[in-house]
Amino acid sequence: AAGMTTSLQEGRVVTLPSVGLFADGAAVKTVGQETFRVCSRLVDEMVTVDTDQICNAIKLSYNDARVVLEPAGALAVAGMKKWVEQNEITGQTLVAITSGANMDFDRLRFVSERADGSERTLAVTIPETPGSFRALYSLIWPRNVTEFSYRYESDGDAHVLISFQPVMNIENDFEGIINSIRENGFGCLDATQNELAKGHVRHLAGGRSSVP
Repeated sequence: AAGMTTSLQEGRVVTLPSVGLFADGAAVKTVGQETFRVCSRLVDEMVTVDTDQICNAIKLSYNDARVVLEPAGALAVAGMKKWVEQNEITGQTLVAITSGANMDFDRLRFVSERADGSERTLAVTIPETPGSFRALYSLIWPRNVTEFSYRYESDGDAHVLISFQPVMNIENDFEGIINSIRENGFGCLDATQNELAKGHVRHLAGGRSSVP
């Protein structure tokens, strides 16, 4: 829980102003005094993971053990996976304690969409003129475009969200695409780690249309 991470850093129980609700089992603003006391004595390190990493852990657990974990139940797997990658751990046996399968069917669609860590999301501004999207896509091709969100607003600029999968065996492929887009005169912002953009703005791309 983010509340426990902050409290351990401060050496006292801290109340957070807000918490994310995806892993609702760990979404507490203020942790309990007894839980904090135990963690202060026994916990060596806290690992923070994001929504995509939790979704990837749910997918990993299903593929490996055919169990469907709820987001909070998959925190241990997500944290262990991140810790192993950060510390380049190999040749060891590690244990993640998982609990909780309070997962409804509708949420699985969201988890499936966010579990693919290979996808990258850009917010791009292009002219509202014929051929602009083709010019943008020519800079990304032959990479697989997985999403293109856009709504007509005016005859000026078009604001779009586009997601694609960089080529994994090409070093700095994603960064190269961003540079190429900007060099061709398109405004470009990396929204891959922007939770607001991926969870909400992608469904509102273009804003309110002013078409009469």
